[in-house]
Amino acid sequence: SDEHSNVDPATFSLIRFSIATFFSAPFTPLPSKCPVSGVPARVIWRWGFEMGIWMFLGFALQTVGLQFTSASRSAFLLYLNVK
Repeated sequence: SDEHSNVDPATFSLIRFSIATFFSAPFTPLPSKCPVSGVPARVIWRWGFEMGIWMFLGFALQTVGLQFTSASRSAFLLYLNVK
């Protein structure tokens, strides 16, 4: 039996991004120490947060879309998106 088929896409995305957050958190700079001179740390954190939201939405929607289309059609659409 395949255990992965019992997990819905939203839960899978949540688990995957939670694991990535846990392992990348030690490498995240503190807001008080800005790596780019002249740019306030809150601006960099806001940009990073927005980028994370868009990446999560893109991955989550693609994962949900795989339930309703074939693998070959998904690969074609992904190719058009990346190109």
